[in-house]
Amino acid sequence: KGEKVQMRCLGDLWPLRTDVLADLPAGARLVTVEGNYTGQLARLLAAETGRRINYRINRYDGRPFTPGYILERFAAFQK
Repeated sequence: KGEKVQMRCLGDLWPLRTDVLADLPAGARLVTVEGNYTGQLARLLAAETGRRINYRINRYDGRPFTPGYILERFAAFQK
């Protein structure tokens, strides 16, 4: 759709490597995609980096994330 996106996959969450996120543009919209109900990764990123997480896409039914699912959930935020 003409949007530029970047993806970061964090293999180890602790100690959190904030250098992996350091080059994100200051005005970038941050979206977390995580397989739990409470948004633990989003809270950890916000606490450790001071960056606001704009959107959280959480799935906790045990099924895998697909590109279609992520786009569908993100589109719901834009309405």
